[in-house]
Amino acid sequence: MRPEAPLITSQETPAASTVATRLEASIRDSGLFYESHLKRWFQGEGTRQQLMNQPQMQSGSRPLDRFCLQGWAWRPPLRRLLL
Repeated sequence: MRPEAPLITSQETPAASTVATRLEASIRDSGLFYESHLKRWFQGEGTRQQLMNQPQMQSGSRPLDRFCLQGWAWRPPLRRLLL
């Protein structure tokens, strides 16, 4: 998981609550819990906008982790779809 921007910069000295809020948002919108958010949306507990904040909902190509592709090397048809 790599956030798009650092939680704090060297020029600021934020309060602990500010860092906590940024960390929460960074993890929530990281895509790590996408399936959970999708389930909540399907059950009427979440909004479409919350889903749209997830990387999986962004259009365009995303860089694939090299480690992930190594695990799929034995399944050539699926690997071609991913590349």
